[in-house]
Parts: sequence; C-alpha cells; structure tokens
Amino acid sequence: MKLNLYFLSHILSCLVVFVFSLFAFIKNRKSKVNQNFFIFGSAIAVWLLFSSIAIISNKETDVVFWYRMSYIGITLIPYTFFYFVSALTGRKARLISIFNWLSASFFIIFLWSSNLFVNGVYKYNWGYYPRASLALHPIFIIIFVALFSYTIISLLLKITSKSEVISNIEKLRLKYALLGTLFGVFGSIDFLANYGINIYPFGFIFMMIFPCVYTYAIVKYRLMDIRLLFTRAGIFIFVYSFIFALPIWFGIKTKAWLWSLVLMGVLSPVGIFVYSYLREQTEKILLKKEANYQAALKELAKTMMQIRALDDLLNIIILRIFDAIQPQFIAFYIFSKDDKKYVLKQNRIQGNINLEKDIPINSALVNYLEKRHRSILVEETSFLKFSLETVAIPCFIQNGLFAFIVLGPKPKKALYTASDFVIFDIVSSEASLAIENCLFWQEEKTRLAKEEQIRRQRAMDHFSASLAHEIDNPIFAVTGITDVVKMTVTADLKDCIPQDKLNFLSDRLSRITKDLFRISKMIRAIREFSSQTKGEQVTLKLDDILDDFLSIVEPQFKYEGIFFDKQIEQGINLKGNKIHLEEVFINLATNAIHAVKHNGQKEKKITFKVSKNTPKTFLIELSDNGYGIKKEMLEDIFLDFVTTKASTEGTGMGLGRVRKIIEDHGGKVWASSKGAGTGATFSIELPFV
Repeated sequence: MKLNLYFLSHILSCLVVFVFSLFAFIKNRKSKVNQNFFIFGSAIAVWLLFSSIAIISNKETDVVFWYRMSYIGITLIPYTFFYFVSALTGRKARLISIFNWLSASFFIIFLWSSNLFVNGVYKYNWGYYPRASLALHPIFIIIFVALFSYTIISLLLKITSKSEVISNIEKLRLKYALLGTLFGVFGSIDFLANYGINIYPFGFIFMMIFPCVYTYAIVKYRLMDIRLLFTRAGIFIFVYSFIFALPIWFGIKTKAWLWSLVLMGVLSPVGIFVYSYLREQTEKILLKKEANYQAALKELAKTMMQIRALDDLLNIIILRIFDAIQPQFIAFYIFSKDDKKYVLKQNRIQGNINLEKDIPINSALVNYLEKRHRSILVEETSFLKFSLETVAIPCFIQNGLFAFIVLGPKPKKALYTASDFVIFDIVSSEASLAIENCLFWQEEKTRLAKEEQIRRQRAMDHFSASLAHEIDNPIFAVTGITDVVKMTVTADLKDCIPQDKLNFLSDRLSRITKDLFRISKMIRAIREFSSQTKGEQVTLKLDDILDDFLSIVEPQFKYEGIFFDKQIEQGINLKGNKIHLEEVFINLATNAIHAVKHNGQKEKKITFKVSKNTPKTFLIELSDNGYGIKKEMLEDIFLDFVTTKASTEGTGMGLGRVRKIIEDHGGKVWASSKGAGTGATFSIELPFV
C-alpha cells in the first residue's frame, strides 16, 4: 500500500460527494428529488471509493478487482442521474426507465462474468487504470452519452417552455442544474485513459463539483445570480488550477509527493487572498446598480425614525423604494381593526396593474409572514394573487404584524438576490420601529388633545355655572319689579288708564314675567347640567329630562332659523343619570344644528321624536336635513376622535362620549343616512323602568 496525491484526491472527492448528497437527503427526506439525488451521489461515491482502494493496491489482481468494483458505481451513474433529473423536471419516460434497468443489469453481469466490458488494467507512469474492452465498453459509452444528452435536453426544454408557468427562481434552479450537468460531462474525460491514452484522469474534480452545484440548487431556496456563479467559478478555476497544477506537475516530475503536498500547502493560503481580491473587484463592476439602490435603502432606514406622521412615513418609504429599485409596482398594506383585513394604504405602479384592495388576515401570505418574521418571496406561499418574483417585507409592532410592503418584480426580469433580502430585512426592522414611533406620537397627541378638551370643558362648566348664577340674581330682581309694576298698574292706576291701554300693559307685563321665568328655568338647567355628577342612576321621568334639555337648545334653534318639530310621547320613566342623558341630547342637537347650518336656500329642519319601541324599550330619534354622513363612516363616527366636521370645528369626542353613556344606561345608539347631502338620523334605544 502506498499513499500518493492521486489516492488522496480521490478519497477526498468521495467524501465530499457523499456528504453533500446525504445533506440534501436529510434536508427533505420525503422529496423524490432529494431521494434520487442521494442515490445518484452514492453511485459517484462508490466509483471514487473503490478506485481509491485500487490506486493504493500493490498487486495487479487486487487492482483489477477493485477497479471492477468501482465500475459498478460508474455503470449506475448515468441511470441514477436520469431518474434524478426526471424527478427534478417532472418528466416521466416509462420505456426509457425499463431500458435503463435492463441495460444496467446487463453491464454489471458482464462486468463480473467476462472480460467483454473491462479487461485488465493499463500501467501508466502515474499508476494503474482499468482497460476498456472493445466489445461492450463503447456501447456503454454511447448509452452514457445518450442519457446525459437526454437530461440536458430535458432541462433546456423545461427552462424555455412556453406552456409551463414557472417562477424566475425555479428557472434559475434549473439553470444551476444544467450547469452542474455540464460539469459532470467534463468528468467523462477519465474514459480516455480506459482506451490506452496516457492522460492523467482528473475528471474526478468535475464529478466532485457536479453534485456540489446540485446540492446548492436543491437545498438553498434563494440562489446566487448565475452571473456571479460563473464569475466566481471562473476566478476560482483560474487561481486554483495554477495552485493544484504546479504541485502535481512537480510530483510527477520528481516523484517527491511529500514536497508536492508541502508546495500545495504553501500556495493554498496565497490562493485564498488572490481569489478574494479578484472576486471582490469583479463583483463591484457586475453589481454596481444593485449596490447603488441598496445604499439608498440603507440611507432610508437611517432617516425613517425622524418622521412622526404615519402617512408621511408610508409615503416616503413607498417613494424611496420605488425610485431606488424601479419595480413593476409597490404597495403598502396596513391592518384595519374594523375590517379585520390588511387594506391597501398607498401604492405606486408602472403600467396596467390591478392590485388587491385588501388581503384577509387568515391568508397564506399573512400566515407565512407571521411565521417567518422576515422578508419573503410571495411565491414561497400558496398566495397566488401577485406576479412571480414578488417580495413581501413585513412590519411588526408589539401587537404583531401591523403592515407589509409588497414589492413587484425588478426591471428586465432581474432576480432579487440574497444581499437584497439582507437589506429588505434591515428596512423591515427600521420601518417597524418607525411605525411604532409614529403610533406612539399619534397616541400622545390624542392624549394631550383629550386632556386639553377635558380641561377646557371643566373650565367652561365652571364658567357657565358662575355666569348662570350672576344672570339669575338680576333676573330674580327684575321679576320682582315686574310683579310690583303689574300690581300697581292693575290695582292703583286702573281708574286712570283707559281699558284698552290697561289690557295692553297688563299683557306685556305678564309676557315679561313669563319670559323671565323661562330664562330662569333655562339658567337652572344650565347650572344643573354644568354641575358635577357622581354618575349615579335613579328612576327619572323622561319628560323632566326633556324639559330641561329643550330649555337649553330651543333658543338656539330660533336664533339659527331652524324649524324644530317635537313629537314626544308622554309618561315614559327610565333609570338613569339626568345630567348624563341631557349631555347626550345636547350633543346630538348641537351636531344637528351644525349639519343644517349650511343648507343655503333649503329649509333648515330638525325633528325630535320619542316613541315606544317594544314592550321593554322606547326609541328617541333626532333627525336633520343637513349634509348627511357617508355610508362608510356610519360605524366609525361613534369611535373616539372620529368626526365628520372640519378639523377646526370638532374634536370627534362627542359621539364617542354619547355611545359610552348610552351603553352605561343599558341602551344602544346608531346612525343612519343615505349619504352625503341627504340628512341623518341618530337613534337611541333605552329600556323602560
């Protein structure tokens, strides 16, 4: 037994091929592609293992035996490869399959039963090698070439097929498979030594690269751009051909294989630096455009945290990414609590593209994003509503997936690379933080606005109560003076004044007293409404609540020139808080006044109706013929800080407060409108006592 470089290279290649094929099998044991690839890799490993043993054998009989063993692997290589490629392309060829098994069995039988396939060995200056028999070996070579040609044609047909729709990434995978096959074809150079041609059999190098390329294509989903692969492979072959060729040439010439290994060990580290430098410089040229837009996206990630308005943030993200990459389209989907869907918020498109308006929360795309927590190709999921080679970039906040960006294919069908996905994940992370920052500032702004509104409301309540008190005192005095004047006129001066003038003065003084009483009643209602309440609910007469409510709002109706129609059913009792219910009615009446203010020439009309609804409930309806409510807002207007008024006219707090009070009273409130310009009706259903 003698160790040499030839043996070491073969045994190393055997280990590499077997480990790679085993790794692919372990990654997905249920896949037919992975199973057949493992069998194919095992056939190559058998060839390399037994040929390694033959290389270090001393007796010629042993050499012949082990080379015959290696030919079992060589015989099975084209057949196992055929089945692997058939599984990869999805093509079935039953007749060829039957022929394969018959011919493989035929060659293996004749390999051991006669010398018609392999007949002894050649002895070259670099070692022994099996001798091909001209009876059967050329036939095997023809079948070998035919099967490899068939697989190459199958891959080409699959790649160029017009009838089958396959993704760009799948096409790239098939191109890798085609590249690997071409490497394997170069491995057949070893057959020359079988026919007495004194050439060193270095085909094992290609047969080692062959399954490595296939393993990469099978196992890794996001493949390297094939331009880069050719570039790196070319530089690698150029550098390491010199590093391996020089020590081998030195070993053959001097037979000093130990020094040959030392030389290879010295040159290998140098080769790493040379390869890295040449690769880096070449890829800078190839990936210049990609590097430019990746730099722009990195810059975007840095500036996002400076933006506080959510709409501005979304707009900047969309515009910057769209300008940098120029995809077919870009869309931003945000989760809607009300719709329980991800709704299209902003987008940019090139050409005639129809985007999905919303995406369900239980869709395959959403589920996959929540599972992966990183940028993905949409085609990885079963969600088929976007074109192939579309990317989804998620944005997560504390509550989960808040939004995601859908990025269409690149220009000229270029693929998104692994480095693109690294940048997308950075954008995803920074966008998530920026969105959370915007939501925080939005909540803070809302909180401050609410606190300011409460402060102003308390101040106004205090002011109203004080003002009402100050007005009520002189009114009381004026009422007393009016009563004295009336008594004087009707008693002491009745004989001095003509009867018609006396009647006129008496009527006017009675009217003054009545109006003063009405003003005093209204002031008492305002004072009561402005007073603090503990929120306790007691049994009330609806008539009493409505009297005070109408005392406050009817003067405003008259001032605004509004026709006010009352249709109130009497004798309704309920359990509630008087001040809170007055607040509800005043809030609705104020909204109605605002709605009819700008009716122009059209009559301003508000109707207030109270009627029994069911044996246990009654219904209050306040209708107006004002500007109406859009149908899509009918549900939202009862949420806090939602308003149909201009930003300078309302805070959106009123109807949210109305909803809470009515719900506290065991009732419900809703709005109805046929749309803009058609008026609106607010309905309240409350239980009887």
